[in-house]
Amino acid sequence: MLDFLYPAQTRALIRRFSGVDGNVSIARHLKQARVPCSRAYTSDAKTPVAQTTEDLKNSPATDQTQETRSALTSEGAHSDKLTTQVSGEVDKELALLENQGYEEAWRLYQDMRGSGATVPITELTKLLDFFATSSRKADAERSIELIDQIPLEDRRAINYNHAIIAAIRLERIEKATSLHHEASLRIQGSYGTSILLLYTVVNGKWETAVKTWVDYWQYRQMYFGRPDIWNAVDAVPLPQLMTMAISAGQYALSQLQGTDLDGLPAGFKIRDFAIQLIIRTLHAKGSGFNTQQHYQLFTTLSALKDLDLQDYKLAINQLLSVEDRAHGRAAIQYYRALRANPGVVPDHQILQAILGKYRQVHSVFGTRLVLSDYRNYHGGPPVKAYREFTYEEAHQGDADAVHGLFNERCSRFGTPTDVRDVRPLLIVHSRRAETHEVCKQFDRLSQDFGIEPDVHCWNIVIAAYARSGDVEGALDWFTKLLDSKVRPDSYSFGTMMNMYANRGDLEAVEELLEQSKSVVDKMTTAMVDSLVLSHIRNDSIEEAEKLVEAAVDIDLQGSKTRMWNYLLTAYAFRGDIENLARVHTRIKEVGIARDSMSYVAVMQGLVVRRRPDDAEKILKVVMPKKGIQATATHYAVIMGGYLMIKQYHKVFSLYRRMVERNVKTLLSNETLMIKSAAEVDRYELQEQGTLDEESELHQAEAMLEQAVSNMDPMDISAREPLMGVGVERLDEAFVSTHFDYLIFVYGRQKAFDKVSALYDKYIETVKRFKPDNDLSRVSPPTSMLSALMVAHLQQEDYESVERCWHLAQEKSAQLARRAKVSDTSEPGWVLPPRRFLLNPPLLHYMKALDAQGKVEQLTTTITDFHSSGYALDNSTWNLYIEILARARQVLQAFCLCEQHLMPGWPGWLYPWDYHASQKPRSVRFFHLAHLSPYYETMVNLAAAFVDMRIRNAHLVKDREMDDLHREAPRTLAAVTSMPRRNDHLQASVLKRW
Repeated sequence: MLDFLYPAQTRALIRRFSGVDGNVSIARHLKQARVPCSRAYTSDAKTPVAQTTEDLKNSPATDQTQETRSALTSEGAHSDKLTTQVSGEVDKELALLENQGYEEAWRLYQDMRGSGATVPITELTKLLDFFATSSRKADAERSIELIDQIPLEDRRAINYNHAIIAAIRLERIEKATSLHHEASLRIQGSYGTSILLLYTVVNGKWETAVKTWVDYWQYRQMYFGRPDIWNAVDAVPLPQLMTMAISAGQYALSQLQGTDLDGLPAGFKIRDFAIQLIIRTLHAKGSGFNTQQHYQLFTTLSALKDLDLQDYKLAINQLLSVEDRAHGRAAIQYYRALRANPGVVPDHQILQAILGKYRQVHSVFGTRLVLSDYRNYHGGPPVKAYREFTYEEAHQGDADAVHGLFNERCSRFGTPTDVRDVRPLLIVHSRRAETHEVCKQFDRLSQDFGIEPDVHCWNIVIAAYARSGDVEGALDWFTKLLDSKVRPDSYSFGTMMNMYANRGDLEAVEELLEQSKSVVDKMTTAMVDSLVLSHIRNDSIEEAEKLVEAAVDIDLQGSKTRMWNYLLTAYAFRGDIENLARVHTRIKEVGIARDSMSYVAVMQGLVVRRRPDDAEKILKVVMPKKGIQATATHYAVIMGGYLMIKQYHKVFSLYRRMVERNVKTLLSNETLMIKSAAEVDRYELQEQGTLDEESELHQAEAMLEQAVSNMDPMDISAREPLMGVGVERLDEAFVSTHFDYLIFVYGRQKAFDKVSALYDKYIETVKRFKPDNDLSRVSPPTSMLSALMVAHLQQEDYESVERCWHLAQEKSAQLARRAKVSDTSEPGWVLPPRRFLLNPPLLHYMKALDAQGKVEQLTTTITDFHSSGYALDNSTWNLYIEILARARQVLQAFCLCEQHLMPGWPGWLYPWDYHASQKPRSVRFFHLAHLSPYYETMVNLAAAFVDMRIRNAHLVKDREMDDLHREAPRTLAAVTSMPRRNDHLQASVLKRW
C-alpha cells in the first residue's frame, strides 16, 4: 500500500530481486548510523559530554548499536546482501526524496485514515521505519503516533527501538521509559535499551538509568544470545565516561547511606548498576584521563564492594595502557595497595604487568619487590620471568644478583637450553666493562650449556670491548664474528661504528658503513648517529647537520633523537646559544621526540656561557612541566657550571638536593664535589695564611674517602654518560678520576708526601677492580700522569717527569691512533680529533725541559709532536714561544707567534686588563683550535726584542731586525705598541730595561 514512497523506477529495481520486499529503509538507516556499534578505543578528552546527547537528538531516530543489528536479523530484516545490492541506486533515489518524501508520506497516510481505510500493520511498520531515517522533530512526533497505532501484540523490537529514540529526541523520557518497560515484558532482542541507557547515563538521570537496566535484565537471566546493552555507553570518550561512572557510584552511595550494603536482597539494585558501570569503565582502553580522576573512580568502587583481584587487574591494566610516568606511578600505587590487602593474592598476569612497568623505568627496588612476591605467593617466578629479572639486573650491572638468580633458575627448572636465558651472564659483565669475564661467560655457552652463541652474544662481547675503550679487542672479536658461521646484524656494525665515531675516525666509520650494505638489509639510526658524531668530532658540524636533516625523511630503524642530541651538544660545547636554540626549534618542527639528553645539551650550552643559574631553572621548572625526570647527568652539568664560576656553595646545595630526591649519584657528581671541597679548603687556608706544603685539605680528603669506599663496578654500568672520563679507557679512568685533582693540587703546593700517599691509595683501589689483583696491565691514564708530573716538577724530579712523559706517549698511542695504522713511527698517524690529547702532560714536560735548559731537546720534541699529527693548543703554543724568547731564539719565537697566534689576537683593546680583552665574543673562543697570544707571551717577546736591540746596537745593518720586519710584522707591531703597565710581570721581566 505504501509503494508510493518509492518511484516506479525504484520499485522495478527492487522487484528484480526475489524474496526482497520494498522495505529498504532499514538497510539504508544502518548505513546512516552515527554512533559506532562498539567501543572506540581512542577516546578524545576534548569531546564534551553534551556532544553525545546533541548527536542523539539531531540524528535520525535509529539505534546505532550492534544491538539493533542483532534484532533486525532476528526479526527478518534485510541482510547485508540487500545493502550491497541496492545501496547504489536505491539510496540515490531516496536521497532525492528526503525533503519532500516525509511530508508526502504523512499526507497520504493521513488521507487514508481520514477516508476510513484500515492501514495494514505491515505498512504502518514500513512507515515507522521510513520516518526513523529523518532527523526532523516533526517526524519524531509522527513516529510516536505511529507506534501507538500498532496493536500491542504486533509491536516488534525494531518498532520499539525507533519509537524510543524518537521519544528521546523529543526529550519525552517518560514515554521512552514506558515503551521500554512495555517491550521488556513482551519480547526479547534489541528494543532501544542501549540508546536509552546512553541518554540517561550521559545526562546523569540515574533513577531512570537504573530502571532501564533492571527492566531489561529482569526476565533475561537465561538469555544467552542477548546483545550488549552497554555498547552505546562504551562509545563515550573515556574521561567523560569516568566522570559519569563516578557520579553513578556517588549517587548509589547517597541512596544507600546508612544501609548495610551486604544485607540488600539479591537482584537488580542501584549498587549493582553502579558497580557494573564502573567495571565497564575500567575495561575501556583510552587516554586523556588523569590519575586523580582514576583514583576517585577506583575508591568509589571500593566503597561499593570489597575489591577482588579482578578489580585491581582492571584498574592497573588501564593505567598501564597509558604510556607516561604519572599513570605508571599510579599503577604501582594500586599494586602496593593490592599487596596490603590480605584477601587478595596477585596472580602471574598482574605480577608480569607490574614487572614490565618497573623494568620500563629501570627500578631495581621495584623489580626486586615483584621477585619477592613471586617467591612469597607462587614459590618463585616462572622461567620467562626469571629471564626478565636477570636481564634487568644485568643492565644494572649487579653481577652477584644475576649469577644468584641464574643459579636459582637452574635449580628449579634445570640447565637452560634457550640462549636468551644465558645472555644476562654476558650482559652484566659487558655493562661493567669486564672484558675478561665476558669472554669467560661466552665460552661457557658451548662448554657448560651446549648452546651455540647467536649474533646477540657476539655483539655483547664486542660491546664490552668497545665500552671499555679497547679498540684492538673489539676489532679482534668483530673479525672473529665475520669469520664465523654467524651472520652479523645491524647492531654488530652499529657498535663498531659508534666506537670509531667516538674516536672521530670518520674513515673507519664510512668503511664499516659500506661493508654493512652487503650484510644488513636496512640502515639503522645507530649507523646514521655514528656518521653524525664522526663529522662533529672532526669539526664538520655543518656536514653533520646536513646528515641529520637528510635523515628526517628517510625510513630508518630506531629513534632519531640521538643524532639531534649530538647536534645540540656540539653547539652547546661551542657556547653557540643561537644555533643551539635554532636546532632545538627545528627538532620541534620535524616532530622528533626530545629526551633527557636533549635537556642536558641545552643546559650545557648555558653553562659554557657561564649561566648555570639559567640551567638550574630548566632543571627545577621546565623539566618537571615536561615530565622529564632529573638525572645525575643534569645535576653534574650544573654543578660543573657553578664550579667554573667558583660558586662552590651551590655545588654542595645541588648535591644535597640530589640525595634528598634519591637521585643516584655518578662518578662525575662525586668528582665535582671533591674538586669543590678542595677549592673551599684552599680558600680557607689562604684566608688564614696557613696554606703551605704541610696543609691538608680535610673536606676534600673526607669526600674522596667516602667516594672511594662507595665505589662499585655497578657504577660503570650506568645508563647515563660517564662525564669526566674523557677519551681514556673506561676501566682505567673510572678509578683515577677521583684522585687526579687532589694529586694535582697537592703536587702544586709541594705536598709530596700527600701525593705519594694518594697514589698508593689509587693503586689499592685499582686492585679492587682487577681480577685476582692482576696489576700487570695497570697503567695510569694521561690525566693521572699529568697530575703526577706537576708534583715531580715542583720537586724538581725531572727524571720522573721524563718517565711520566714517555708513559703518556705510550698511552696516547693507543687512544689516538688511526684504525688502519699499526706503526706509530710513520708520520700522520694521529686522529685529527685526538690531536690535542697529549697537551696537558706536554705542558709540564716543556716546563721540565725549560728548567734544565734543554731547549734544543724541546724543539726536537715539538717537531716530532707535529710530525705524528698532534697539535699544540693555546697554552702549549704560548709556553713554547715564551721559552724560545727567553732562550734568545727571537726570530723563531716571533715567527711562530706570527704564524699561529696573531690571527686570533684581539689587540690592545683593554690595556688596563689584557685578559679581559680575551674573553670570548664568538664561538671560536670555545674551541681548542682557537689560538691567541697571552699577555705573558707578549711581555716575554718584548723582553727578547729589547735584548736583541741592545745586542745589535753596534751593528750598522741589523739583519735580525730586518728579518723580524719581513717575517713577523704583526707581532713586531704588537710588541712595540704594548702599553707599559706597573704590574709584577712587566716589572720582573723587563726590569733590566
